[in-house]
Amino acid sequence: MGKKLNLYTDRSWLAEGQKCIPLLFPFWGDPETDQSDPDFGRFDEYCKDGAGLFSISDTANDAGFYLLPYEFSFEEEYFHQALKIAAEAAQANKQIILFFNSDLQEEISIPNAVVFRTSFSRGTRKPNEFAMPGWSQDFKKLHSANEVPSSKPQHASVGYCGYVDYLFWGDPLYWATFSGRLTGKVSPVHRIGPRLRGKLVRQLKKDPRIKTDFIIRSGFWAGGMDRRQARREYVSNMFGSDYALVTRGGGNFSYRLYETLSCGRIPLFLDTDCVLPFDHLVSWKDHMVWIREQEMDSAAEKLVTFHERISEKDFLQLKQDCRKLYEEYICPLGFFKNLHRCLQ
Repeated sequence: MGKKLNLYTDRSWLAEGQKCIPLLFPFWGDPETDQSDPDFGRFDEYCKDGAGLFSISDTANDAGFYLLPYEFSFEEEYFHQALKIAAEAAQANKQIILFFNSDLQEEISIPNAVVFRTSFSRGTRKPNEFAMPGWSQDFKKLHSANEVPSSKPQHASVGYCGYVDYLFWGDPLYWATFSGRLTGKVSPVHRIGPRLRGKLVRQLKKDPRIKTDFIIRSGFWAGGMDRRQARREYVSNMFGSDYALVTRGGGNFSYRLYETLSCGRIPLFLDTDCVLPFDHLVSWKDHMVWIREQEMDSAAEKLVTFHERISEKDFLQLKQDCRKLYEEYICPLGFFKNLHRCLQ
């Protein structure tokens, strides 16, 4: 277990019916009770072992940090409550830790805060901001066909299952996207991810040197398809290839990145000025095929070159390293075990 952090928080800071943050699940219980949710149980391991990582102090004087017990929100009531608690922390000469799992990139103007958030950019990152993962279930534990292959295939194989703007000019997705832009039904920020993924999918499909396995959906969460079936197909697709196409979504981050690592697959990652967890500790570029947004037009060529140059030994080791990265830093237990390394 990592260094034990002593935190001060209070249940009375939760509004009636408000859920606590995952960090507190081992102490206050996991409020995620919907067993039909495909992500049900994603915090089980952390709930079992996480109490050894933190202690919840009865008094502020004994604690190293204050902790906001609910996910930060810009809603007026919760924002002002966070300001009030932060002011109390400042009086005690403490910092307050906040968590914000959201697509929003607005500045969080809470004094003396250490902020863990999913969506922000390197170019506007504040010194007190750190990336946190978006958590799904551990896909390797859900899938039986998770063994590492014994050889490197001749051609790079790339999987993708999800929503894109369109596959070719004039297809139904093209006209739906065009209509959404005209009517304003889809906000500009939520068009970014499908547009980027669509451009990459079209490029990769055209290259005969790449084996592609793309399942194209008509919308987020498979456009209303049964969620459990959609998840099964999504996971199977990810395990079916050596590389997985990963770009941002509505926010400047991707659940798919962390899911890819959980499968022990190699991300083909489009960097849109993203901030990744523990970037001061992890050599992220060593764990993926890294494509800068300015290099999108050469993504297929970069993948082919990477796959041709990597040795079989290093290829198989890289897949194992991706899984190890997930276990050590990305899964809930691994992330919280290393949280103190952002607080020094």
